[in-house]
Amino acid sequence: MPLICVFLVVSNALRGRRRVHVISVAALAACFHCRQSVVAVVLGVAVVLGVAAAVAVAAVAAAAVAAAHVAAVVAVAISLLFPHRPPSCAETSSLAELPRVALVRRSSVRPPSSVAMMSTLPQSPRAGGGGAGGGDTTLAALGAHMAPCRDTTPEQLAQLIDAHLGDLRQEQPNWTISSSKVAGRGVFATRDIAAGELIFQERALVTGPTARKGQLSSCICCHETLPQTGFLCRHRCTLPVCESCSDSVEHQAECEHYRRWQPMDADAMEEQVNPLSLRILTAVRVFHLGKEQRHLVDAMQANAERAYRREIIKAAQCFRNFPTTDRGFMDQLFRIVGVLNTNAFEAPCRSGGHETLLRGLFPLTAIMNHECTPNASHYFENGRLAVVRAARDIPKGGEITTTYTKILWGNLTRNIFLKMTKHFACDCARCHDNTENGTYLSALFCREQGCRGLVIPVQTKTLQPDWRCITCENVFPHSKMAKYQDFALNTINNRINSCSVRDMIHFINELCPRFCPSSNYVLIEAKLNVIWRMTRFDREEYTPEEMGHMDRYREEVLAILHKLGAGECTLKKLITGEIQ
Repeated sequence: MPLICVFLVVSNALRGRRRVHVISVAALAACFHCRQSVVAVVLGVAVVLGVAAAVAVAAVAAAAVAAAHVAAVVAVAISLLFPHRPPSCAETSSLAELPRVALVRRSSVRPPSSVAMMSTLPQSPRAGGGGAGGGDTTLAALGAHMAPCRDTTPEQLAQLIDAHLGDLRQEQPNWTISSSKVAGRGVFATRDIAAGELIFQERALVTGPTARKGQLSSCICCHETLPQTGFLCRHRCTLPVCESCSDSVEHQAECEHYRRWQPMDADAMEEQVNPLSLRILTAVRVFHLGKEQRHLVDAMQANAERAYRREIIKAAQCFRNFPTTDRGFMDQLFRIVGVLNTNAFEAPCRSGGHETLLRGLFPLTAIMNHECTPNASHYFENGRLAVVRAARDIPKGGEITTTYTKILWGNLTRNIFLKMTKHFACDCARCHDNTENGTYLSALFCREQGCRGLVIPVQTKTLQPDWRCITCENVFPHSKMAKYQDFALNTINNRINSCSVRDMIHFINELCPRFCPSSNYVLIEAKLNVIWRMTRFDREEYTPEEMGHMDRYREEVLAILHKLGAGECTLKKLITGEIQ
């Protein structure tokens, strides 16, 4: 490309096409985005002014100097924009065998703002963790290799899951993996399962840090709280590791690879955890799994998101020697990141009195398909064990479902979340009921003067519905009610983040009824926040009146769960203290 631009500049200058000179010079300048760009532009202008042969020779020399760099940029652009089907995770060579090439910097792209979310939602449905591939037509090139391995049948997947479960596999399990009408593959009951009965337990296939703000002060191996200084690995991989774990076998392989990739901030004077390089640690750990485990990862669904590529590019820019131009490795890394972002859970882990969130991949739990009021519930024990129980009675042959959202979110909020993160629209019975079994979780106050009725969405299968008052029957546009909902959301969230429990109780009881119905899911979230905060301390910390308010909030939430038919769900068990 640079040589072509130089040829056009010289050729057009000799032919007297001065208008085309400008275009040629601009193209040449665009190719040379490093230090050679200045030289290229000067040479192009010189040609326009009439200097011909000598300048042309100099231009060719400058192009040769920059050609290798530009070729690398083009190679990465082709790899990222037009990926080919990568080798399976099990077939990919180890990271130690990958070539070490210079980092190619790429500019980052901002995620869409909250105002633009509705306009950027993907349009075609795709089912959740158990489903087959999908995505809109603009993502066809990106998504071609994101579907599960075509050679993996449900029977083979079940064998991989059995091997993964190990000693946790029951002799006669009450579940099986089969094709699902909801989405590709799912988990089904092999016999009648009673509410509360254990369905399965599963250890995490791989875990890693979430790299979220507030979650950067724990050791990536033992999860203990790190000291204020000396919290980075002493071997200069720049990962947050305690002194005892720096030399552990668990950390050795990932440490070697990070050092081989040469972290940019390895020589920094001030210690600081880099969340971008920390985020891809879980994906790096997948490369070190056993062959059967890597086959299992290869058999899982992955959404094709451009944001995932940006995540990888940003992480690559944290290293001097990241294998960015290795197309096979980059495609495989993209797929692994897609598998994790599609299927991984955030699970709380306690270590030494300190709680942190782990990012864990639980394949069997992830295969369960979504239902807004599911018939099964799951929770985690110390971040590494998933426990799945029946929330309601499940008949033989029935699909065992979980939820990908918060169970107390309103219809509109749940479906926006599913559309943006899981790329499908739910079609369950709850999503077709604009009252949500009479809970009115989405309801707002009527904006008509003199009316205090509840306003609820009219349509259930659109993300921008009209709203109708159930008292005066006036209809309001979605744009108006969305602003009203956002006001309630921001007002309550600001109080949650800044108020004491005592002030929060006053806010919920005295101020919220002026602008938000007691059934609205945002206000329910505020009541849950009070319950969680008060149960962390002894009852002696609060007055009997405050304890009475907490008990009332608890009964209100339990009543809503009962109306929804949530059964023995995890939220109910948390509220009643059955699980911690």
